[in-house]
Amino acid sequence: IILPLILQANEEIENDRTFILSLQNKNRIGAKLYLTEKIWLLNKFKLYDLEPYDFKGLLNRHNTIPPSLALAQSIIESGWGTSRFAKNGNAIFGQWTFKSGTGLVPLNRSPGEQHEIKSFEKLEQSVKQYIFNLNYHSAYKKFRDMREKMNINTNLNLNSYSLAETLHNYSEKRNNYVKLVKSIMASNNLQRFDNVRFRDYF
Repeated sequence: IILPLILQANEEIENDRTFILSLQNKNRIGAKLYLTEKIWLLNKFKLYDLEPYDFKGLLNRHNTIPPSLALAQSIIESGWGTSRFAKNGNAIFGQWTFKSGTGLVPLNRSPGEQHEIKSFEKLEQSVKQYIFNLNYHSAYKKFRDMREKMNINTNLNLNSYSLAETLHNYSEKRNNYVKLVKSIMASNNLQRFDNVRFRDYF
C-alpha cells in the first residue's frame, strides 16, 4: 500500500528538480523567467525558508527519499500498519504536532507533555509530510548533506543504510532506532525497491 505512494511522491519531486534546474540555468544566463515560473519558484524557496534564488539550498532540500528507508520507518512507526495512529489517523511515520486537535494523543503521554501524533485524511498526505520533514527540519541536516554528496558523486547511488546512520534524531531511542531501521531494511530486503519506478509498475 505504501510503496506506490512513496514512489509517486519521489517522482513528483524528481520532476520538480528537473524544472528547478532549468530555471537555475535561465537565471544563470540572464534569461527572464515567466511570471508563472517565478511565482512557482519563489513559493518553493518560501516553503523551505530559503532566500530567493538560493538554488543550491533548494536542491539540497527538495529531493527524494530512498523507498527502502521510508518503508522501514513506516513499518517501525506504525507497527506494520496496525497501530492506533495508523488505523485512526493515517499516521504511519509517527510525526509529532503541538497544535492541539490536529492529531491523536498518545496513551502513554507523560503529564505536562503537549504533543500529539499528527493525523491525516489520506495516507499520501502522511507520506508527503514525512518526506518534507526529512527535507526541512534542522535535525536532519546531516541526512540531507550526505544525500547531496551521494547525488554529486555519479559513482554512488543513494545508499539507504548509510543515510539511516544520520537519523538518530528521529526517535528518542537514538542509535538503537538507527540499528532497528537498518535491521528492518535487511531482514525484509527492502533495498530491492530502491530502483523501482512508479510509472513502470503501478
